[in-house]
Amino acid sequence: MSASCERLARALRPLAAALACVGAPALLAAQAAEVCPAGEAGCARAAISAADARARAALAVAGGSPLTGSASTLGRRTATSRHAGVSLRVSATGARALVPAGAGGDAAGEATLVGLSVDGAVALFDGFFVAPTVGGLLSVDLLGSAGWLGGGGPIDIDGAFTWGVGARVGVLRESFTLPGVSVSAVYRDVAALAAGDTATGPAWAAEADAWSVRATVGKRIGAVDVLGGAGWDRTDGALSVTYASATGTRETAGVRDLEHARWSGFAGIGWTFLVFQAAGEVGWIGGGDGYADDAVGVPAPDGGAFGSLAFRFTY
Repeated sequence: MSASCERLARALRPLAAALACVGAPALLAAQAAEVCPAGEAGCARAAISAADARARAALAVAGGSPLTGSASTLGRRTATSRHAGVSLRVSATGARALVPAGAGGDAAGEATLVGLSVDGAVALFDGFFVAPTVGGLLSVDLLGSAGWLGGGGPIDIDGAFTWGVGARVGVLRESFTLPGVSVSAVYRDVAALAAGDTATGPAWAAEADAWSVRATVGKRIGAVDVLGGAGWDRTDGALSVTYASATGTRETAGVRDLEHARWSGFAGIGWTFLVFQAAGEVGWIGGGDGYADDAVGVPAPDGGAFGSLAFRFTY
């Protein structure tokens, strides 16, 4: 079985169990304590940094809404014809690669992570109409994505091809009187990330896959579409850390799965002409969890901005 298939099998745990992690803000800190020996600040800093960079990479791949500029499910054109949409999207965010330099300090660098993706959606179920202008309840779109993750700075990316598959469920389909509202969940195979040099200096390495959950609301005003939403990304994968211990010896910690969940918010605007749309979104990802034990305190990583630009065709 390939590494991607193994990660997918591991990720397809019951979604309810994954969503339970949303309410556990100390999840990352607790797991970092399992990866790192007690009192080892260098190891803890690297573990937190790796998880933060992995969360930013997932966001660079996923962006805000699953189909940029679109808040509603697509619906069917006729009983035998389904609406479909495809978009070309570029997304970017920053990440801070904090590589521990032992008990005396850290080496840090800023990285820019860029995702280039082709995202698609096809209507599977038109949903239910509860009133003449109130429809799309429980409508379903199948979502798919394939792309590339790259960047500049101190974070290395191994296996930059990314893919994702999921679904979007309609709460309301946009009408003359009501906005469109939908919720989506997409599993994404992101990439393997690394920072530092395991042969000569402190370093970390982490696999990355993710569940990306989005809630989006939007409305068209003339030819202009406006939308906003909230996101939750849960990243998962094996992590290893090479660091200088408090006693000056060179140590390696890991490898084990390390889960990490982050919230985000985003807003976007698009311009539609017939079946074509150009759209942009900007957003903010919240900070992560810190780490603390009796001897070590490592601050939580800061939040940061992200953005996407896309061109979409809908049939």
